[in-house]
Amino acid sequence: MRPFINGSPVFWHVGKYLCRVEHKLWRRSVRSISIFSWATAANLGAAGKATSGGAAITQPSQMGLTDFQYCMSVVKKADYENYLCCLLLPKELQQTAFAIRAFNVELAQIKDITRDKLIAQMRFQFWKDTLERIYSTAAPPASPVAKELFRAVRRGNLSKLWLRRLIDSRLDNLPGKPFPSVDAIDSYSENSVAPVLYLLLEAQAVKDVQADHAASHVGKAMGLTTVIRSIPFLASRGQVILPMDLLMKNDLSAEVVSRIGRGVEKNAGIPVTERDVAALTEVVFELAGKANLHIEKARSIYSAFPAEVLSVYLPIVPCRAFLDRLREEDFDIFKPRLRRRDGLIGWKLWWNLNRRTI
Repeated sequence: MRPFINGSPVFWHVGKYLCRVEHKLWRRSVRSISIFSWATAANLGAAGKATSGGAAITQPSQMGLTDFQYCMSVVKKADYENYLCCLLLPKELQQTAFAIRAFNVELAQIKDITRDKLIAQMRFQFWKDTLERIYSTAAPPASPVAKELFRAVRRGNLSKLWLRRLIDSRLDNLPGKPFPSVDAIDSYSENSVAPVLYLLLEAQAVKDVQADHAASHVGKAMGLTTVIRSIPFLASRGQVILPMDLLMKNDLSAEVVSRIGRGVEKNAGIPVTERDVAALTEVVFELAGKANLHIEKARSIYSAFPAEVLSVYLPIVPCRAFLDRLREEDFDIFKPRLRRRDGLIGWKLWWNLNRRTI
């Protein structure tokens, strides 16, 4: 690998490339880049009216943003790694990808926005109704994400099945209870993560069983990695979603995990034993091992795919990078390094895509 190109570090060139892609997308979205935007605008006289639980929407135009720019900003703020992945997708797929990702962010944040189960259910119902309107002749509600998803569905002929599955999986998981088993995490990830990849393949008109099989493994690896990464934050709030079968196998209770989290996060001095900490490390180790297994299975399938299809699986790179750092920290999920953003992740994504080593 050459560390310098024309006298400048390779990292600088990659960063410059990503910034240029982002700027082009931002500029391009100001223009009328979709023929559907005109039809949608003609039917959206209710901009600013209440759409969900009586809450009025702040229109992107009021912030100087187009609907697409708004979706980009939502993904960048809440899901930065996948934001970078979207920037490296084929040009014709990027707008659709940001619409799908922004929709997924909206769903994922419902549980964080409100602790009230009824209000959360109302928000999910809003998106169910929105999806019905998107797939009917009616225009979508005056939500920037809904409008951009409306265009994406018509542009890419996206299946309603996968979008609805994203809603239903999170609604079913609304209580946020511990998973009964590792297989239950796989099942949840298959329904809450993998559909995004299925939709991106669909937008490229890729109809291949092996491509879907690889996407399934990538989605499960992402889901397991997310569960691992969420341990410190959730435990500090007294929440534990780790699989009960692994906790029982290692003689560890959810309460002990919560005490470990609160003690580390708040320096509360809550007593925990070394055996408890070692048991939690073992649970993390087993989850990481399962995630790595999915990664290896996915890589064995998609390694021969064309570059434009291969880019759909880019989210596996941040997963691998995190699991590598976790291994270097002996699977101690509470190490501060693991909660810091990987400053080289943009370069890793670009490097692996160009070398076809995703």
